[in-house]
Amino acid sequence: GFQSVKAIVKNFGKFRIDSIKIDWRINGTAMPVKNINTMIMPGQSLTVVLGNISFPAATLTNIQVTSILPNGQGDENPANDVEILRTGPGLLKGTYTVGGSSPQFNTLAIACSYINNWGILDSVTFSVRSGSYVAQISMGEIPGASPSKPIVITKDSKAITPPSVSFESLYPENNYVMMLNGTDGIRFNSIDFTSLGTVYGNVFVLNKHTKRISIENSS
Repeated sequence: GFQSVKAIVKNFGKFRIDSIKIDWRINGTAMPVKNINTMIMPGQSLTVVLGNISFPAATLTNIQVTSILPNGQGDENPANDVEILRTGPGLLKGTYTVGGSSPQFNTLAIACSYINNWGILDSVTFSVRSGSYVAQISMGEIPGASPSKPIVITKDSKAITPPSVSFESLYPENNYVMMLNGTDGIRFNSIDFTSLGTVYGNVFVLNKHTKRISIENSS
């Protein structure tokens, strides 16, 4: 949905700023330049609302913000003028496809990374289509997850064979296919996880009081 985009402008210089322009872009598309005519003293910051944009569900959005022309002149130190952010909304309640043709997430690793960073707003199911996914996945606490908002990662109902997730660990410090660090409330169903390592062969590693994890119908 629509959310306001804000930027914090800080004066790192020695002189007062009376005017400055903010160039901002969404996924590379230029938005209207924001003109600021509020005084910013050295060391002070100003929060500026740039505008409102729509953040599509289950989609990451790239935001680039650049401060230009302080007091109508070029910046003597442009190294701190640009900020780039990649963000996305928490997932709404529903089922999201993974892999196959026109999925919402291309791989399980991408889907897990998304909720690990941006969280969920309600219970979520990832419907994983058949395929061999080579990936090493690590998740921490999922923002928004709770006993009433479970996460299910399951084989797609139309899949004939279970999807497989595999990885070859070469070093002891990354000896896992799936690591859960304080991750709570995930049910894995009909997903095959396999270690390809000949020396290091851990598949699931659970740390930091991870709880309410269910692994069913998996090899």
